[in-house]
Amino acid sequence: MPVTVNRSLRRLSAASMYSGGRRRGIVIEIHPDANGLGKPGSGFIGLRLSGIRRCYYLPVDWCFREAVRADLARTRAERKRLRAEKKARLSGR
Repeated sequence: MPVTVNRSLRRLSAASMYSGGRRRGIVIEIHPDANGLGKPGSGFIGLRLSGIRRCYYLPVDWCFREAVRADLARTRAERKRLRAEKKARLSGR
């Protein structure tokens, strides 16, 4: 069941990066409309390092579109690899 986000959410992910001489956790922020930065109903995902103020925002629809493209590219590459393996097996007889 989908959940509608009506207010900004902030969570610390399990992932971390090395920055400024130490390991910093990655903070994920979800904004329903990013304070009027986008069209109504469009959300933004903010990414930043723990202890760092600079936040990078990505539109949710763009994130979804890129995730689908990456999945299609991965599937296409897997099919191509399987075809090449099958062709190599058949020609090796």
